[in-house]
Amino acid sequence: MKTKQYLIVAAVALVSVYSFSSCQSREERIISRYESLCDDLENEDDLDEDDFVKYTEEYEDIIRDSEGCAFTHEQQKIVVKMNGRYLGVMTRKMPKTLLKKSGNLLKDGMDLVRGFVDGFTESDDINDDLNDAMDDAMDEMDNAMDELDEAMNDLDEELDDIDD
Repeated sequence: MKTKQYLIVAAVALVSVYSFSSCQSREERIISRYESLCDDLENEDDLDEDDFVKYTEEYEDIIRDSEGCAFTHEQQKIVVKMNGRYLGVMTRKMPKTLLKKSGNLLKDGMDLVRGFVDGFTESDDINDDLNDAMDDAMDEMDNAMDELDEAMNDLDEELDDIDD
């Protein structure tokens, strides 16, 4: 009999603990997820593209999951603050990653330039080729400048028409 009472008390206690631990509202769980996301992101020392994708996907999941939540005014203030915090941390951490990636692109770009120079200098008539290329480039630039000048004149006319 005592064993049966003990099992009942243990079961009630277990259900009570579970009930109290799951009492956190959906809104509170969303806020906790925001806080965890921001904390994890801030604690990352060296982010790469995959990390940015992972954090962005988690952020978008949180936003999707928060649709339809009935946040109190105070909770809404926290959510707005967490959104700002996330965007601030991402903005602060992104340039370092972009610079690292740009460095790799610059290295690749230098290889491209070296290959271009090698391919370009193989010609026997390099001066003629270079002069022709420069003439073509100048013609293209003149055409582009004429088009830009025409577009600016058209814009001026439209702005004058608006002022009248």
